[in-house]
Amino acid sequence: MAKKPVESTYEEEPKVIVKKKGGWLGKIIALLLGFVMGIGATAGTVALLVTKVKINKSADMVGKFVDDFNFSSLVEKNYVDEAVGNMTVVELVKKTSEAAKTGTLSSFAELFPILSDKTTELADELKNSFGLQIDKDTLLNTPFKELSTYLGDAVKTTPLGNFLQAAGEEGKPLDPILLEICYGEYGVDYVYNADGEIEMLEGKTAVTLAALTADPMATVSKIALASALPNLEPDDEVLNTLAYGERNVTYKYVTVDGKPTAQMQQKFLTFDGAKYYDYQDNPIVCEATAAENGFVKIVETVTKGETTRTETYYVKDVNGDGKYLAFEAPEDTATPTLFKKTLIGDLSENAAQLIDGLYLKDALDINANSHKVLIALAYGQYGVDYQITGEAPNQTIQPINGSKPRTIGYLKANNDTLINDIQLADILQEDPDDKIVMYLLLGKENAHYKIDTATGKAVMLQRRVIVNSTYDKAYNEYGEEYPDGYALDFANRTFTESGVQYKISTQATDSLGVPVTVKIGEQLVAGSTDEYEPVYGTAYYLTDLDGNPVLYKKHTLGDLSGENNLISTISTRLTVTEVFGEEKTSQNKILKHLGETTIDGLPDAVEKLTFGQIFESDIYADSKYSPADGEPESFTDVNGHLVQTGDYIYIDGSGNKCFLPQDQRTVKGTWKYLLADHVYAEELKARNTDSDPTNDLTEAEIKKLTVQHGLEYSISNQMGNLMDNMAYNIHHAPLNEMAEDGLVKMSTNTLNHKIRHSGGTGDAYLPGVAFPADDPSKTTIGELNVDELVVYLDNILSWIDTLPLSTLP
Repeated sequence: MAKKPVESTYEEEPKVIVKKKGGWLGKIIALLLGFVMGIGATAGTVALLVTKVKINKSADMVGKFVDDFNFSSLVEKNYVDEAVGNMTVVELVKKTSEAAKTGTLSSFAELFPILSDKTTELADELKNSFGLQIDKDTLLNTPFKELSTYLGDAVKTTPLGNFLQAAGEEGKPLDPILLEICYGEYGVDYVYNADGEIEMLEGKTAVTLAALTADPMATVSKIALASALPNLEPDDEVLNTLAYGERNVTYKYVTVDGKPTAQMQQKFLTFDGAKYYDYQDNPIVCEATAAENGFVKIVETVTKGETTRTETYYVKDVNGDGKYLAFEAPEDTATPTLFKKTLIGDLSENAAQLIDGLYLKDALDINANSHKVLIALAYGQYGVDYQITGEAPNQTIQPINGSKPRTIGYLKANNDTLINDIQLADILQEDPDDKIVMYLLLGKENAHYKIDTATGKAVMLQRRVIVNSTYDKAYNEYGEEYPDGYALDFANRTFTESGVQYKISTQATDSLGVPVTVKIGEQLVAGSTDEYEPVYGTAYYLTDLDGNPVLYKKHTLGDLSGENNLISTISTRLTVTEVFGEEKTSQNKILKHLGETTIDGLPDAVEKLTFGQIFESDIYADSKYSPADGEPESFTDVNGHLVQTGDYIYIDGSGNKCFLPQDQRTVKGTWKYLLADHVYAEELKARNTDSDPTNDLTEAEIKKLTVQHGLEYSISNQMGNLMDNMAYNIHHAPLNEMAEDGLVKMSTNTLNHKIRHSGGTGDAYLPGVAFPADDPSKTTIGELNVDELVVYLDNILSWIDTLPLSTLP
């Protein structure tokens, strides 16, 4: 009987094969051969041996015919004397001939009683040493021709372990895999009794030589893979998964006798009301029928390769947690059905399925320090399927929201989409200051995501649909109409895209509560043939059919390929502000006016830039609002206008900073002469009507409007207008104004000097000098323009020329 394996420091020594001499049966044969060989000697010797010499007197003579044979070693002398000692050879041959006719050992035992004793010793030895079930009487009475069959049957029914233990070296236990081949799994098929001997449990049988020889692969196939891996370490996830399944689900490691030991856990199923599923959420093939005590009897059909078997157990949601625990019987909840270890047969018949069940994280040894692409392949989307916890370098990856790590089988089944589904945010680092990177990862800020000021992290926003004023077309957040296939039913507040239906919820608003609108196109300005204005659509939030907000999704690798991918649309979707950032854009004279222009729209937008936009800070003499320490970056002034950093302001009578609209800002002198459109001024004057002078524009109003008109000059094609304006306005502006604006340097006395001419009175009278201006209300030099001043000076010089020389100083 096999003994319990013990820890041993046994070292195998070289075996020395010693050739033993024949046993007692061989010696009998040798004796009989001696008799036969003796017949071939001299006639006298033959006569002597056959007819005269007693057996007990012929031992030495017989020994001469058989090398190294001593008859006395065959049997004790009393046996010889009592049995055949007094027979002659002829008599012995006769007796043995008669015994041979019977064909059993018992017949010879009558001649040689020691045969009976030796047979008993042999049967006991075979039983004790090898477990052979040999019956002495059956052995003695079995005919010689059937003896081999009898002995063969006895050998075949003997436990294999008994043979292997006997064949091994004393004190050295069987290898674990041999133990499992011979007896099965410890605690399941066998245990050790108090004497340390193996005892098969009820209903279990040890493997016999017959079973092994009949189907050796069937025996080996039933061995647990773990038994073939005696040095399996707890941290070897790949082999542990192959051997036991999923850690802490189908098995867990516990400490037994101070050693980590894999312990199979109770099997469980889940149920969706129609089907039962295994721990990997795969539907199982089974028959389920109601049993007593609220249990359900499960007869599961398990297919491994070409082999199919059934397993019967009983399940019940004992703890009310959705896990239907498995038991051997409904009346015995103390005997759970455990998950089964992987057998070698499972590996040989269904290796692909076992490997498919391996977690990619284990196969590739993926951890929190691995490349983000590998982490995404193994776990899914960060923040949705997994999170990383802890501090570097001891961070760990934790599945969340009920997700599980992905298996090799999942990778194989989804190889067409798995790579495409990897989020770019799981590969590239978010950089809120780099709008291009953020666009590639998440989309447009405040449209698709916002930055949480508390954490500095991006948070995806609720999805929106943009609807036109007639509610018959839908647009995305970029103002692009959805492609064919979408369905908008605004009356019933539904929107369907790619077969998924959403509910249209409330109108979207920005952080200040202002309704969100998105440009969806352009239209001709009323009464114009070439001037266009934008058309806007209204944004509405989307929810699922249960009313839960639907969030925008982060971009994936798949979004980088195909038509209208992230790269190809970047120039049509990203604005200047989103490319360069709000700070850089606002500080640049040109870019600040192109902030909402897309990259593709830049050429047209640049052509439409005006002098007022580009040179704004140079044109206006008014001050801009720049918040002092502690002041807000924006506020509402006393007039209800929003004032923001960079806006033009004025100080009212109470010292309040107030918003100054463009048409009331003061233009610096130099720019006034460049921008004031004299042609437009004439048009405005022509519009004045004598029939209704109440609608006439004043000179001041005309000047302001002409400057406003010049502010709208395009820098791309109206530079000539500036030069023309400057030439005209310098010649027609009053000298007082030009002096005030710094264009001319003339003393106050000169500017205030009275105009003297022949039409004047008193000290203004100067004979022979014509009045230099068309407007008789002008009385001083400062009221004249350059052209009038030139005429006046020319008149004065002409008058001087007429004076006698004697009157000149």
